[in-house]
Amino acid sequence: MKIVLAKSAGFCFGVRSAVDRIAKSLRGRRRIQIDGDLIHNPQTISILSRRGLTKVAEIDGSSPAAIRTHGTTAGKLRLVHACAPSVYNLTCPRVSRIQGIIRKHSRAGYYTLLVGDEGHPEVISLRSYAEAGISVIRSAEQLPDLSLFDRILLISQTTIDRALFE
Repeated sequence: MKIVLAKSAGFCFGVRSAVDRIAKSLRGRRRIQIDGDLIHNPQTISILSRRGLTKVAEIDGSSPAAIRTHGTTAGKLRLVHACAPSVYNLTCPRVSRIQGIIRKHSRAGYYTLLVGDEGHPEVISLRSYAEAGISVIRSAEQLPDLSLFDRILLISQTTIDRALFE
């Protein structure tokens, strides 16, 4: 039998880093709160839950908190930092970079067109950084009237198919 291992087998670097960081942080701690799944992997979530990563509806001040790899909204991030005794920001570096790009361009008056999945946690996070307005689209048919905007930032969710984006 011949077995071929895919070049991209395993977690991406952002997920690998987040899982490693939270696993090390849970050593010696009874509980770290998180308001969603750290990643899209039920087996890993189950292991981390048994070690003390606790999914909650709302972060409170009872224990340290973690921010999921998909990021969180700008407002929720401020609230978490205000109430949790310590915060492990495990947002994927690529997602953080896109948050910053959207924030920077939005503050300069750019309307954001985000190619992505409307209900995805990453997209929910990214939307919150677009102060000058945003449309989430999956096809050219969903484009708003572009003549309404002087400046447009076109960007995508990190996990979107490149062909769809192009």
